Amino acid sequence: MTTWKCRKCSYVYDPAVGDPDGGIPAGTPFARIPDSWRCPICGAKKSDFYELDAPPPKATAQQQQAPQSNHGVAPSSLVEKATPARTLPIAQWTVGSLKGKPTS
Repeated sequence: MTTWKCRKCSYVYDPAVGDPDGGIPAGTPFARIPDSWRCPICGAKKSDFYELDAPPPKATAQQQQAPQSNHGVAPSSLVEKATPARTLPIAQWTVGSLKGKPTS
C-alpha cells in the first residue's frame, strides 16, 4: 500500500499501521480515510497530504513568486571579491579603527 506524507509537518501515514488514536484501524488505505480526518501531529487536513511514491507536488504560483530573502548574507560572488580586513596591533585600536576608519 502507498504511504502519504503531510506537507506541513512531514508525518507519514502508513496504511499498514493506520492511525489507531485517530480511529483509523491498521490496513486502511488513505483513500478510505474520511475527509474529516486530521494529521495526528499538526492537525493538517487530509488534502494537505501527498503520495510518497509519487514526486512531491510543485509549488503553487504564489509560492514561486514569493521573494527570496538572503537574510543579510552576501551572495558568494561578493564574498569571493571582498578584500580582507586591515588588522592592527591591539595597542593601535581606537574607536575609529574599529569602525573601519583610518587612525592616522
